Order: sequence, then structure tokens, then C-alpha cells
Amino acid sequence: MLLPEKASFRTDPFDDGRFERWQDLPTEAPVWRPISTTAGWDSQGLQDEHGHPYKGVAWYQFDVPVPAGAKGKNAFLHGMAVVNEAWVWVNGKYVGHKPYKMPWSRPQALDMDVSKLLVAGRANRITFRVLCNFDVWGANGIYERIFLYDKNPVAETSTEKKPERSE
Repeated sequence: MLLPEKASFRTDPFDDGRFERWQDLPTEAPVWRPISTTAGWDSQGLQDEHGHPYKGVAWYQFDVPVPAGAKGKNAFLHGMAVVNEAWVWVNGKYVGHKPYKMPWSRPQALDMDVSKLLVAGRANRITFRVLCNFDVWGANGIYERIFLYDKNPVAETSTEKKPERSE
């Protein structure tokens, strides 16, 4: 399941979000703005107060409706391109950390088990705190779509007899 292409986003130049628990705050506040997750924040024009490309910490939030049919299934959160380092929460609960990696190293994937934290049948808040402290055009923050998947989906069994093939 693809997460939305746009996320609620805000920069955190003084790293206040960790202490103020931004992963718990509603994204309707005026300091959050929409940003695409298909391009890095630099290529979307994000600059610091001096007009330079922004380097530092930023937060992304997604409200993701999880279907009721997902109850009891494995769920993994995957992002192909999250630069350089990331921390993840689901519904305000800490999931884990993607260690720091130099931006020119590939891949920059994030893959985390969120099975126990997602609640089927309602919207779930997924929050990323991302540190990108290198000026790499287009490759900063989240720059490819994030998605949820099941690593080992169980094949559905059927009691119906399959039609025989005729030669």
C-alpha cells in the first residue's frame, strides 16, 4: 500500500521536535506544510534563513487509512530513499532508527516492522524525523514514495475444486 505522495512537513533547525514530541501533534497547525515525497526537499526549493539549501532536521507526517482486512497481518514500512538518517513513529509510538549513511552511498533504504503498532480499520499517523546535513541536489529527506507491505503474505486457500484442463 503506497503512502500518500504528499506529506505534512516542517523543518526543525533547532531540533525542538524531539523534546516537544512533534510526532504527537496534529498536522493542521500552520507550521506544517505539504511537501512531495517524490523529490528531495532541496529540489522543491527549501532554503534556510540565508537563502542556502536547507540542511538539518525535518519532520514528515502521513495519516494512512489501514483497511480492516489488514488486522493480524504483517506490515513493514519501506522507503527506497530516505537520506541520511531517520527515526520513525507510528501512532506516537517509537518504531526505530535508520542509521546515518553518507548521501552518495546507495541504497538509502529504510525497512521497519510496524505490525504491532498499526491499527486496522482506521487512520494511522506515521511520522519520520529525518536528518540530512549534506547538500546533495535532489537527494535529501524522503525522495521516493514510502509504502507498507507484507513480507510473507499467506496465500488464500480455497475449498473450491479447480476446473480441469482439457488438452
